[in-house]
Amino acid sequence: MSWVFRVVWLALPLAAGPAAEAALAPWPPAAQTLAAVVAWASWAGVLVGLLAPRPLGLTAARLVAPGFLGAAVAAAPAATAAETAAAVAVTLLAGGLAVLPETAAFLVNGAAYGDERRSPLRLPGVIALVVAPLAVALTLAGAVSGPLLLAHEQWLAGGLVTAVGLPVAAFLVRSLHS
Repeated sequence: MSWVFRVVWLALPLAAGPAAEAALAPWPPAAQTLAAVVAWASWAGVLVGLLAPRPLGLTAARLVAPGFLGAAVAAAPAATAAETAAAVAVTLLAGGLAVLPETAAFLVNGAAYGDERRSPLRLPGVIALVVAPLAVALTLAGAVSGPLLLAHEQWLAGGLVTAVGLPVAAFLVRSLHS
């Protein structure tokens, strides 16, 4: 299953890129550049985590994949039906692969020694279905909203959201990784 996830992740820019480009077209150049840098850096970070498996790669995949799915859905009004369908399908597949137990075992065991087998923790249902998705959404919003507002020259709102959002995102990433 690890190779399937790697292939899907490699295909993600090809499938979701046109929809993202269409959605970013009306944005100011600074915001376009920032969004592109964040998207590419996030994608590359997960790719590195998939190629060199470690527990941090699992955290990254489970944060970034839902973010890309949300971006694909948000891009739908600006993109064509085919671009939207490709973006949503591939990001949904990537998100589904990120939450599989096989993916967790693969990435967590990347740090194991020799014959050692590590077992990822399983979350209770309420946490897995309510708390963790909410934490992921708040992490993503906290990390990118403020800088994007600043790139849109919304100085006061961007400064306030950045000042609050980045520490909240840092705290939640630590909690999600633990």
